[in-house]
Amino acid sequence: MGLLPELDQKKTAEAVRCFFKKEYPIALRIAGKNYNSLRSPVMDGMPSATIQDKDRDKAIVKHADATLLIDNVKRAVQMVNEFDDTSGQILLKAYADRKSATQIAMDIGYSASRVSQLQQNALCQFADYFEFLTRIDLHVWCSREITG
Repeated sequence: MGLLPELDQKKTAEAVRCFFKKEYPIALRIAGKNYNSLRSPVMDGMPSATIQDKDRDKAIVKHADATLLIDNVKRAVQMVNEFDDTSGQILLKAYADRKSATQIAMDIGYSASRVSQLQQNALCQFADYFEFLTRIDLHVWCSREITG
């Protein structure tokens, strides 16, 4: 028996996919950023919209929270890339470039099924680093049945 319960890799990968599909785009919109935010920083030089005084504090906090979340996603992807270059590249191609597994496979020279396996592993690595940075746990653990 290990220190941690057994990780359900398939369900963890699905939870991370769901995060990137549902929550991450909302944070991007709130922060005024786009999917390329996972790559190197780009200054757009565009002025930000003005906000009514009564809602200013709430909007500033919401924007700051969204920006922090995006920065932590980017840092987690960078950490995956530092640990395993292939996994990092798969995450960048999937979520910054918004490519399908088939397109990624053509880019990196693996079969689409192999890329799907590697992507599942990359998503689990992302969950590890993202939790380390944010304390937001995207992991899904296998349940342990106690017999006796």
